[in-house]
Amino acid sequence: MFWWRKKSRKVPAEELRQEAARLLRRGRYEEALALLERALRKEPANFEAHINLGTAYYLLATQRPELARGREGLMEEAVRHFEYVLGLDPSHATAMLNLAAAYNALGRVDEAVELLEKLTTQRPSHPDVHYNLALAYLQRGEKQRALEALRRELEINPRSPHAPDLLRQLEGETGSEEGP
Repeated sequence: MFWWRKKSRKVPAEELRQEAARLLRRGRYEEALALLERALRKEPANFEAHINLGTAYYLLATQRPELARGREGLMEEAVRHFEYVLGLDPSHATAMLNLAAAYNALGRVDEAVELLEKLTTQRPSHPDVHYNLALAYLQRGEKQRALEALRRELEINPRSPHAPDLLRQLEGETGSEEGP
C-alpha cells in the first residue's frame, strides 16, 4: 500500500469522549464538540456523549461572549441533549442539574426551579443542586429561599467553590447576621 493511501485508524467512541472531556476542561469547546459529534455518530444512544455535548454547548454559549448572537441556539442545543438523556432516564442527576442550568440561562426559571426541587428530593446530597436552586430562586427574586438553599448547599458540600461568596453577598444585602 502506498503511503498516501494509508487507511486512517478508526478511533473508538470511548477514546473520542475521553479526549473531548480533556478538551472541555481546557476550554477548547469547539474542538470538543467535533469529537463528541463523531462519538455520537458511532454510539447515538450513549448518555455520556449526550451529557458532554450538552455541556459543551452550554459552556460555549456562556463562556464565549463573541458568540452572543448565537447564544440562544447553542443553549437550545444543550437543552436538547440533556432532555434526550432524561427521556430515557428521568432520574439522571447530572442531566437534571445541567438541564436546569440551561433552562435558567434561557430565562425558563420556573422550569429550572421545578427540576431542581425535584432533584433535591431525589438526590438531596448531590453537589451543586442547592447552589443552582439558589441561583434560580434569585432569578425569581426569592432571596430568603436562595439563602436557605445556599446554607443547605454548604451543609452538604462545605467545599463548594461559589456558595460561600454568594451567601456572604446575600447576607450583606439583607443585613442577616446568621452564618451558614
